Amino acid sequence: MGKRKRRKKVNVKPTAAKPVATIQEQLKKYFESNIFSDSVRGASSAWEGFQRQTIYICSRIAEGVKANYLPETVEDLAVIFPDESLELVQVKQYSMNARVTGCPSMKLR
Repeated sequence: MGKRKRRKKVNVKPTAAKPVATIQEQLKKYFESNIFSDSVRGASSAWEGFQRQTIYICSRIAEGVKANYLPETVEDLAVIFPDESLELVQVKQYSMNARVTGCPSMKLR
């Protein structure tokens, strides 16, 4: 067997401590950087979408049609009618006039 090599000790010189910014200074710098502006915009859009979904779902239930209403399942709203036909609804908002196209109901098996 060979001899083990000894590691040399390294002398580390102490360095002067850098001045630490206060939490208020760090937060001010963070918020001024606008790093999260896209997240805030996305979050507000998501909340608006949830509000629209809720209003739509409530309006459908208020119509009084006999059916089972299942929000946030396969789509934003799944409606199962007594004859076992299924309606899937995806709620969207468009800034232009949009036309609604219908799909035939499907029987569950």
